[in-house]
Amino acid sequence: MSTTAMATDEAPESSAWDSFPDTASQGDKPDGNVAWHVTDDDVKLYKKTWRLAQKDIEVHSWDQRGWGESAKDPKARGLTGGTDQVMSDITGFIKMLPQDNVPLFLYGHSMGGGQVLYWSSQERRDGDEDVRARVRGYVVESPLIKPVHWSKYFPPAWWFIRGGGRMIGKVSPKTQLEIKVDASHLTHDDAFNQEYVASPLVHNMGSFTGMSGMFDRGDDLYSGKVTPQEVGKQSILLMWGTADKVVEPEPIEQVFEKLPWQDKQSFKKMGWKHVLHSEKNIDAEGNLVEGYDSAEDLLNDLTSWVLEKTAN
Repeated sequence: MSTTAMATDEAPESSAWDSFPDTASQGDKPDGNVAWHVTDDDVKLYKKTWRLAQKDIEVHSWDQRGWGESAKDPKARGLTGGTDQVMSDITGFIKMLPQDNVPLFLYGHSMGGGQVLYWSSQERRDGDEDVRARVRGYVVESPLIKPVHWSKYFPPAWWFIRGGGRMIGKVSPKTQLEIKVDASHLTHDDAFNQEYVASPLVHNMGSFTGMSGMFDRGDDLYSGKVTPQEVGKQSILLMWGTADKVVEPEPIEQVFEKLPWQDKQSFKKMGWKHVLHSEKNIDAEGNLVEGYDSAEDLLNDLTSWVLEKTAN
């Protein structure tokens, strides 16, 4: 595992990213690449997904501008920028990856999942068709289309974030605010939830500019104003849990149903919460039951899906 700071004209000015395994140094060519897009977290909390590398799938991951390793300076925490900046950062990261004709899959979770969906939309193709054409498929986990009870997590009221936040963002784009999610809403695994709380890189900070952009992107995806579109032969996989208390499950399913893709698939996990790749053996009622699917089974299914698409 290696960590590199990206600082180029085309890539995010300050983003930390990891690659696992380092196949280039071994002289081996992976069967596929998965680019992980992480927001509001420390990317290392997603270490379970690195097991994809055991199946010759190279995993590249990065902390978005403003979070995790990309925001060690407290003054930079939560400063993701507006939608144009966020989309440009995703494009810049993909441009930095090896162009070795290995199928590439873009993976996003939560706010990052919503950003991946938005990035893939026809409306955002402003000269980046060649970059989007590099992507063989998209994996979207618990995307933020509509948040659940966001008024609980913000000091200000919901209407102020939605309305006043835009005005504040224009006047003072670096104004920060706290965004705190109840860790018990993440998974049924208390150990993972406590690891999230204890991480020094999970600072729970955002900005009015970033939050307004997040809400607007979700609204555009839900209303159909922005629709994810295929470029050539691409596949998409959406995953969500029905017991998610961070984002609303129903809007995710509605967005999936409206996707005009020839090759689309969904993993709807009954009784699961927000971080699917770290869930335990949970039944539809949210009870821990040995023998039921867990994150390990989900990751096995995900691995099979990626390898199937790389072969086609």
